[in-house]
Amino acid sequence: EHITHEQIQREIDFIASMPRVGILDTDGIVLRVWWEERFSRVPNELEDHLALQSARVYLLTKPDLPWQYDPRRESQDDLDRLFDSYQSLLMRLQFDYAVVEGRGDSRVQCALDHLKSSVTS
Repeated sequence: EHITHEQIQREIDFIASMPRVGILDTDGIVLRVWWEERFSRVPNELEDHLALQSARVYLLTKPDLPWQYDPRRESQDDLDRLFDSYQSLLMRLQFDYAVVEGRGDSRVQCALDHLKSSVTS
């Protein structure tokens, strides 16, 4: 719960700084999926935060790259299910998102194309 509270506060502070464009690697969506995964419940503070969240666009990365070990990563054999969890949550909350896929430069271009289209929409 401390991590959740800290993340929410960092998001609030970031938005209050009024950046023209900002990129968050982690936000309430990530925390919500992991709360459900680990504890089968979600704190009210997090639910409230997501309900009031400011508009943003999510780039949901498809698990179509080879697994690379990192001591902080897990769920190597569960990536498709987790991807589906993120996508279902984004759809349920009606948050704007795009799926990023491909390898190398084409993956980067896919992400840039989605960001460009969201700025012009």
